[in-house]
Amino acid sequence: MSATDNFLVYTHPLSTIKTPVHLHSEYELQLMLNGEGLQRTTGTNVEIIRNIELILVGPNLAHGLNRHSADSTVNIITIHFKADLFSGKTESMTAAKNVAALLAKSSQGIIFPLQLAEELSPRFIKLSKLSSKKCKKEIMLIINKLAVAEPRVLSDSPAEDINVKILLIEEYIRNNHFKKITLATVCELFNMSTVTFNRLIKKHTGHTFIGYLNATRVAFAARWLIESDLSISDIAARTGFYNLANFNRIFKSLKGMSPGSYRVKFFGCSYSG
Repeated sequence: MSATDNFLVYTHPLSTIKTPVHLHSEYELQLMLNGEGLQRTTGTNVEIIRNIELILVGPNLAHGLNRHSADSTVNIITIHFKADLFSGKTESMTAAKNVAALLAKSSQGIIFPLQLAEELSPRFIKLSKLSSKKCKKEIMLIINKLAVAEPRVLSDSPAEDINVKILLIEEYIRNNHFKKITLATVCELFNMSTVTFNRLIKKHTGHTFIGYLNATRVAFAARWLIESDLSISDIAARTGFYNLANFNRIFKSLKGMSPGSYRVKFFGCSYSG
């Protein structure tokens, strides 16, 4: 979406679903038809969706889709729009307040009642056949109707809270990678359940907690290997690995070579560990 656009409509029948978790600066209103069995991620929420679903995701809230058990073509109609879609319009004060409240709720992702999704489906389906002006008017009518509904909130936290929290988690692990860090300790520190924490860090880093901790430690170890003449065993201990064999195994799995080979390749000299 360009800087001059304030809405875009996508209609895409998909037989192979895998939309990586991502985020963007626009609001996303999405209708899914025949989607039963898909797995939807919205913020901290992960669940298997119904056959028909209508959701609204606010700006910068991580979300994505993955095939779980569905084996048929899924029809998805997606509307991306900016908040200024409603600027300068002549809705009543009540309607304007309702829309503002709806957009505020979308910061955590919201799902609308099934009956409303079914009722509005024909209006979504015809959007791609309308002129730009008529399409814009229809989208605004749809959103005004959604603004008086009672949606269910999906994510435990709004986008800003989630992004800040994951940054703080990553910073904590970087600053303490050389210490003994347990999942229980980190969950207690950030006031999160182990299920929520694991889901959050996996979604944002691609690693489990242990996987991310090991990747961080190996990244620091790699720097020590090429920037110092410390022994490999000393580097292992300084980066939180107190078992040399374990360090060698994890380093090789992530870097594709042993610590010694890595040092020879990038530093030009070998040192005994």
